[in-house]
Amino acid sequence: MKFIPTIFFAVAIVSCSVDKTSEVNRAMRNYDKQITHLATDSIAQLYMQDGELSGEGQNSVVGRDSIGIFLKSFADSNVKVIRYISTTDSTLFKNDAAIQYGSYNQIVKMPSGDTLKLGGNYIATWVDNGKGEWLIKKMFTHNYKNLK
Repeated sequence: MKFIPTIFFAVAIVSCSVDKTSEVNRAMRNYDKQITHLATDSIAQLYMQDGELSGEGQNSVVGRDSIGIFLKSFADSNVKVIRYISTTDSTLFKNDAAIQYGSYNQIVKMPSGDTLKLGGNYIATWVDNGKGEWLIKKMFTHNYKNLK
């Protein structure tokens, strides 16, 4: 009978971890959806107030408002996201934060009419805001291929 509490405790830990993983994955699916619609205000709201968006070869954009302005510049220049899909490879948790590693593929129609097929890796740091929401603290993308 001594093993029952230990087993229960182990199951509870695994259960909590699975729930957190599901929550973060759900937040990432929402991010994907907002990127596909290039819903700049909605995307910016997925970041913490002091969130950061950065990528290989670009300067970091810090702050929810600045991220919104940065993303709006794409919408204003008539960039259209045709498809955006991310795949999570792993998610690690520490306290109220999650670090998610994965890859993404996107198809984007440029103002010139050219269609780009791009892919890369991402690292997203999410933070539980205490209200049942996971917000992005930092999103870093590494572009590794033009699929066209």
